[in-house]
Amino acid sequence: MSCVALQTPNTLTISYLTSALGIRFCESFDVYLIAVNLRRWHLSRNRKTTLLLCIGSFLSATLAILPFVETQTSTRQQVPAAVRLLPWITTSLILACLLAVLAYFTEWPKFRPWALYLLPSSGLIIGIARTLGIPKDIQLKQYGDTYSLENFITDRNLDFGRWLLGLTLLREIFETVNAFLFVVDIGIFVRLTGTLLMAGFGMWFVSRKTESIAPWLLTISPIWVLFSVGYSEYYPFIVGLIAVTIWQIVSNQQIFHTRTSYLLVGILPALYIGTVPVSAALLLHTWSRETVRRERVRGLAFGLASFIVSIEIGGEFKGYAQTLRQTIGLEWDGSGWLFFNDLSIVFSIARVVDIWFWLSCATGIVCLSLPLVLPRGLGLAVQEHNGGKDFSFSEPRMLVASRTLLLLASIIFLMFMNPMLGVTQDIDLYFMSYLTLLLLLANRLDLLVACAREPVNVKRRIMQVTAFSVAPATTALIVFGVSR
Repeated sequence: MSCVALQTPNTLTISYLTSALGIRFCESFDVYLIAVNLRRWHLSRNRKTTLLLCIGSFLSATLAILPFVETQTSTRQQVPAAVRLLPWITTSLILACLLAVLAYFTEWPKFRPWALYLLPSSGLIIGIARTLGIPKDIQLKQYGDTYSLENFITDRNLDFGRWLLGLTLLREIFETVNAFLFVVDIGIFVRLTGTLLMAGFGMWFVSRKTESIAPWLLTISPIWVLFSVGYSEYYPFIVGLIAVTIWQIVSNQQIFHTRTSYLLVGILPALYIGTVPVSAALLLHTWSRETVRRERVRGLAFGLASFIVSIEIGGEFKGYAQTLRQTIGLEWDGSGWLFFNDLSIVFSIARVVDIWFWLSCATGIVCLSLPLVLPRGLGLAVQEHNGGKDFSFSEPRMLVASRTLLLLASIIFLMFMNPMLGVTQDIDLYFMSYLTLLLLLANRLDLLVACAREPVNVKRRIMQVTAFSVAPATTALIVFGVSR
């Protein structure tokens, strides 16, 4: 599929007028039109085209989040809905404009080295201020198992199998700091340490791959921002490592050495049992680089050994399966498994709405639709062909299988996983699905940008459109709150 094949009649205007009228489910078609018109997009020097795309993506994202936004007012019944929602819409629009301006400057050679560092740096500052209670009148929203991690760290009698190794390491670090350095409150320790790790991984991504759109999509993602601003949960401690691992699989970069990759195959499930699909995909990805079967067998044995050792370090291998089964909800309640939703729920309209909401809080509707509409991006590579750039399947089957496994696991997780705390309270439970779709999207967009005649302009406009797509969910999640 060559770049010339991307030229089609321009129907973006009609599509985004439809989106502006509020038919959010046309969004995936809108994104498809963005993709197929990408070859011609650079020809439009009129700023109205980019403005129309930004407005359409902002309206679609707003409509997706609208039913879940909290509107706290003592005179709620007397105040029209439009007035109650005005602060959220205004704040989202301001944030989108600021991100769009930043996206413009990130593609200038003068500003590129430091502009993207503003995003993780801002999260670090806000996270520290939130941890210290500055200002006291503003309380950012919290989701998930609030304060449960703090209880698990301070009480050694409590066990939580799905966090086994990570929980043990956090306990040791917390007790060491209190014993040899200074006494710190457990709440401050959890929030501040998570904030520092998120900022560190965000800056690492920016410094590692400044030419890719992946650092931008990752650091503006609402769920990444939520974890970066003093979030009291376990996930900020592991999400950076998981994101790096997924990015190695998706982008086919050699971030980790082969032995390190095999080591991570065993360590990741011990840190968080939900990473089993990521570990399996990492194993396939590493095997794609190994040509000798004996080396693959040795690598698999090394990964299994690292898993067993990690379980022993985290607790005790004996009895681990029973503890794990209880902590992840693999129990029969008389009518079904607690971990899974009933099929009548999975294939219901309500579940579709829930999934649409979760994905909107991950990367924005415009962003996340592209890898679903264009799944061929899982195995495409940009090559020179007859003097022009061409897409072709040229990657090993195991590499394609690893990416396919990640995509299928993400979709199955979103469809079948039961949010025991509720649709909005368990928003962080699906973070691996968010990361997988986001980074698959980033890889696909990098290929499309490389195919464009003016890649700088195309990349800048994509970044600006994504800025308007994620802003409504970011402000709703962190400042105003979502509930249902």
